[in-house]
This record gives sequence, structure tokens and C-alpha cells, in this order.
Amino acid sequence: MAGYNKRFKEFKFIGALAVLMKKYVDEKRALGRLFNKQSQMLVRVDKLSIALELDKPELTRELVECWIELSPNESRKNQRYRLNFIKLFGKFMIRLGYKAYIPTVKISSRDDAVFVPYIFTKDELKRIFQAVDNLPKSYEYPNAHLVYPVLFRILYCCGLRVSEAVNLKVMDVDLQSGVLRLESAKHNKQRYVPMSADVTEECRILTAKIHQASSATAFFFPNARNNAHHTGAVYWMFRELLRKAGISHGGKGNGPRLHDLRHTFSVHCLQRWENNGVDLNNALPYLSAYLGHKKLTGTQKYLRLTAEAHKNVVSMLEAYADGIIPKLKIQHGERSFAN
Repeated sequence: MAGYNKRFKEFKFIGALAVLMKKYVDEKRALGRLFNKQSQMLVRVDKLSIALELDKPELTRELVECWIELSPNESRKNQRYRLNFIKLFGKFMIRLGYKAYIPTVKISSRDDAVFVPYIFTKDELKRIFQAVDNLPKSYEYPNAHLVYPVLFRILYCCGLRVSEAVNLKVMDVDLQSGVLRLESAKHNKQRYVPMSADVTEECRILTAKIHQASSATAFFFPNARNNAHHTGAVYWMFRELLRKAGISHGGKGNGPRLHDLRHTFSVHCLQRWENNGVDLNNALPYLSAYLGHKKLTGTQKYLRLTAEAHKNVVSMLEAYADGIIPKLKIQHGERSFAN
């Protein structure tokens, strides 16, 4: 697969802070940072500055307070990330001699810490995949019934974050070796994720149906406008699939969340190892790399939280936390998936 020489994405800033934003991106990249996700966030700040009619290079209190306001369906964790992001940009501006409002507010992580993941049963997964396999054809989005079944298989079978899945390009999906290449993963880490034979075949079928004339840089899961799906759109479809599968939703903040497919992937790994007597010492680094965690301690914390819903695997995490790739196969109609 070629085309990875252009890792740094270019973004255009046009508001009153445009020059400073460009300098900020250049400085971070000069230090070795990829800074694509953060640059994209600066575009959002730029648009907000235009909407607020900011006419000089100053980070005003009004702009900052609008930026850090909690959005509908947004987690405190994400709001906290945006708060820290604007504070760092403000400190950069002050260092260069510009005025910038630095908020003193702190956003607690308590709401995130108490959340208990929802772990889907095998029967619930079967019903979810039956629902997505039977999506009707859509006039507004003609490929929806082809794209979503494979997208949701990738989310569960490969344990991807939804942002990683929707940003996959055609060149990122190696149909020969059955490997996904995640170029813009969390922490700016590139990683490779192997797929099962069944999931690889699903990707081949999708490619044959919609990507015969696609370029290498086209999105593998294109939306109706051939762009990347917004994660909110995927979440909306997820809620619709839950409804069709007869799985109740507890409302905002109570789940099941789309990210719980990733949690379920991890628990099913644990259950399989428990049955097969896998050495957790050897398994931990594999799962940490597979999930794209920055440190092993992150994997331990992640799986301890996940395991609370399955007490039979808690004992496995007393000294270790770990994971490798499970071999779970579910039949639904003429399709199956395994990983």
C-alpha cells in the first residue's frame, strides 16, 4: 500500500486568529507531532471566531466560554479535552505577546470514572447484526445497506474506536493479508490491526460493490456524499439498530454506548482466555498494541472497568490485564463473522 508520504494534513484558517493558528501547528510539527486531529479542532475554533465576529487576534472570554460549553450527548471527558486544548493554545498566544483568556474552571472526571460499560451478550450481538444486515435501501444514501453491515463488523470484530473506523481509506484496507492500517489513530500512533478471514471477505465484497472506480485515498466507508461518516451519524444508526434488535437504551449517559462494542470485544477475549488457560503475562502486550493503548497501565485500567460487568473474569485481572484476538463466530442469515 502506497500513499503514506503525506501524513501531515493541511487545514485552512481564515479568521482573526488564522496566522497564530498556523504558527501553532507549525511549531508542534517542528517538534515531531503529527497534530492532524488538533489542527482539525483549530478549524472549529476558527469557525467559532468567525461566527462571533472576532476582528483581532485575541482569544476572548466569550470565545473560550462558547468553546468549552458542554454539547448535547457529549461526555465530560471530551469536554475536558476541549478545555485543555484551548488553554494550551491560549498559553501559546500569551508566550508570543498576544492577549488570551485562560479559564480557571476545572471539569471533573468523576462522571467518566463511575460509568459501567454495557457488555453485549452473544444473542444481543446476533440480533444487532441481523438488524444491520436487513437495512432497507435508501434513496438518500444508496450504499447504506452495504456500508453499515461491514462497518459495524469492523467495530466489534476488530475492537476499533469509531473515529478510527470511519477514517479508514481504501489504501488502509489490505485485502490480501487481511490487515487494517490505522494511520491517524489516537495518540498519533500508527498501528496494524489483523482481521479474521470472514471479516476480510466482507471487506472484499464491499470493495467489489462500491470501490471499483475509487481512488486509494477514498474513504472505505463513504457516507452519502463520499466523505467520512460523522461519528454522530454512526451513533444514530447504532441507536436505531438497538431499537430494531429489541435492546433498550437507558438514556443519555447510561448506555449502551457505541464504544461498548469495543468493551465487549475485550471481555470476549478475556472469556476465551479463561477457557483456554492463556498465560496473561504473554497476552497483555498483544492486547495493548491491538487496542492502540499508549501504555500497559492504560490497558489494565480499561479492562478492570470492563470486567466489572463480568465477575467471572475479574480474578484474571488481579495481577494482570490482557488481551489477544478472540475467535468468536456468530451466524446470522448467510453471513458470519469471526475474530
